[in-house]
Amino acid sequence: MRFAAKLAAAGALLALVATSHASSVYVDYDGQPFGGVSGTVGNTNLNTQVNTVAGAMSIKTGPTAVGPFGPNFTTYCVDLIQFVNNNPQPYQYAGAASHFQTLFPAIPGFGVTVADRLSKLVTALGGLNAPTAALGAAFGGGSATVAQVGAAVQLAIWEAIYETGNTLNVNSGQGSFAVISGNIANAANAVVRTMANNMLAAIATTSATYKVKVVRSDVYQDYLVVPSPGTLALAGLALVGLGFMRRRQA
Repeated sequence: MRFAAKLAAAGALLALVATSHASSVYVDYDGQPFGGVSGTVGNTNLNTQVNTVAGAMSIKTGPTAVGPFGPNFTTYCVDLIQFVNNNPQPYQYAGAASHFQTLFPAIPGFGVTVADRLSKLVTALGGLNAPTAALGAAFGGGSATVAQVGAAVQLAIWEAIYETGNTLNVNSGQGSFAVISGNIANAANAVVRTMANNMLAAIATTSATYKVKVVRSDVYQDYLVVPSPGTLALAGLALVGLGFMRRRQA
């Protein structure tokens, strides 16, 4: 690729970075294209039990309710209570530490703990990408389906967010957040819980290279946003390169 073409690509990336760091955005939810696993999960500290379908979600973002919207990307939900939005709705970007501190304000530093857990978890997963059989196999999934892999990632994210103790385990009786009943708790989906717990175990040995943010709403479901660790560096190179081209043209 010629130098100018590389700079153009980097410039486009810079625009994407700028959009992802804006204070507000419209989010359009497009379902769970990889499927999921149904069941009940709960958090004892919040006295909450929720019937859900755990799995990867697809959303797209735009500057207004009518777009233009960017391409769909994979994400996961972070709120146990709120429902997904059925049409484009206004959202705000929030830092993970400040956002999650509001869950348990009486626990000093809890938001920082959650942000650290999520950053390391996402790093261990290689980002928030579409669930694959290869990802499942890397965490003990064997022949797990992509729906089961996505469900495992979602369970691991919820555990990282809602567990106020030091042990991260999604099984019933293992802390304040757990799988309770339904398909996600049965023997056929034991592999989902195994993968989730292996993902969580990787947090202890992983150095974070991803920084997690949240797109949040007071009414609808909140989602994770995870820029690639090289995005800001490439954007910086774009600025340097564009400056170099301007000097040459001058």
